[in-house]
Amino acid sequence: MKIRTTLFLLIILCVPLYAGQPSPDDFAYGLLLTPETESAIYSVTLPESVYRHITRADLGDMRVFNRQDEIVPYLLRRPEISSQSVAPVILPFFPIYADPGKTGGEFSFQLSADGRGSILSIQAKSGAGGNVRAYIIDASAADRAISELEAEWRNEGESFVTTVSVESGDDLTHWRTLVNAATLAKLQYGEHRLDQNRIILPVRKAKYLRISWSAGRQGIELTKLKALFSPVTAEPDRAEISVSGTAAKDKPHAYEFDLKGLFPADRINLSLPQRNSLTQAVLKSRATLKEEWKIRHRGLFYNLIVEDNPLNNAPVSLSPAISDRYWRLETDDSGGMGSGIPLLKISWIPHHLVFLARGEAPFQLVYGSTKIKVPEASMDRLFDNIGKDQTHLVKKAIPGNETEIGGADNLKPQSPPFPWKKFLLWAVLLVGVLILAWMAYFLYQQMNAPDKGENSH
Repeated sequence: MKIRTTLFLLIILCVPLYAGQPSPDDFAYGLLLTPETESAIYSVTLPESVYRHITRADLGDMRVFNRQDEIVPYLLRRPEISSQSVAPVILPFFPIYADPGKTGGEFSFQLSADGRGSILSIQAKSGAGGNVRAYIIDASAADRAISELEAEWRNEGESFVTTVSVESGDDLTHWRTLVNAATLAKLQYGEHRLDQNRIILPVRKAKYLRISWSAGRQGIELTKLKALFSPVTAEPDRAEISVSGTAAKDKPHAYEFDLKGLFPADRINLSLPQRNSLTQAVLKSRATLKEEWKIRHRGLFYNLIVEDNPLNNAPVSLSPAISDRYWRLETDDSGGMGSGIPLLKISWIPHHLVFLARGEAPFQLVYGSTKIKVPEASMDRLFDNIGKDQTHLVKKAIPGNETEIGGADNLKPQSPPFPWKKFLLWAVLLVGVLILAWMAYFLYQQMNAPDKGENSH
């Protein structure tokens, strides 16, 4: 009985010890979330202060509490770049006929336009005639650059192939080539049919287009011309900070930057200290001071003034986003950057925090804690079950000013926790050895005890 009781107690001691639910005081800072309208689900864009005080790159040290200090379900989402299609536009066009009295494919025409530049009509000059050699296209109705032209034509035969060129202009006098040669075709063979009726254009805004039309010699006439546009991409609002650096002590022409936060940077750039400067540089980063530097980019950075116009390099894209706190810039020693220390510019797309308004308001977002060892369980499935077509249920919440909750002590590294698992494991082994020793001693005593029958004689 004693052995069973001892083993039962050991099993209880070996059950893992689970920490209780965190409270708002376990976090350094917080801010109130004020809903704009009544709803069950709200979304808030994380402000810069959250990234400045979190201690985990995965944003695991944050929670949302209600008035009863209960944790409410939430998830974090990265807004995506959306793309919206643009409706095509039917373009007016006017045929231009070859002048029989001229060579070299010259055109003879008269045009009539309104005060905005839209073509009202084009007429062949007296004496001009023959086949259509080109079409003048009025693209002034297109409010953006055309990416493709889609043509429809009328021809008596079943098949044809022709090559066209496309030019652009703003005054019908000066033209520049957009497409040297594009093939249009309609081929029919038995039950098989091949249609090539689109011309891909470089993205360039123009008021007028001119298409050469050698197919006019075959009696083929253009009947409809449609302008197609690339989808319009809408990028979410971005946040940006600039950080000044300090000269590195271990190497000349090197600078180090402390972002003092874990910002998910997906674009990074330099602001050079002087105009007309450029430098070949290497950007590195690391999460902690003890880690080795990792190269993130090699390239040329410049800040030039050309004919009174600024000319700067494009920001460097980082994919995936990097949340390292410490950055380092190493430049060449050619002197192209000049004196002074550059600024490091990083930008990111803030997360959207979506939470369920369970319990009583006000709701509070708290963050920044080295006590939190694991992130909150993901609620993706819970929110995804609502369906993407129910996004109108998610209303906006406005974050308030940052306030101190548990204080900055919650940001300090925590002392290593007592190794209970290791302690219990050694305790179990030690107690097991003692039990085995006691059992062996007990058996030894029984085996060596004098026989009662022998003692009676």
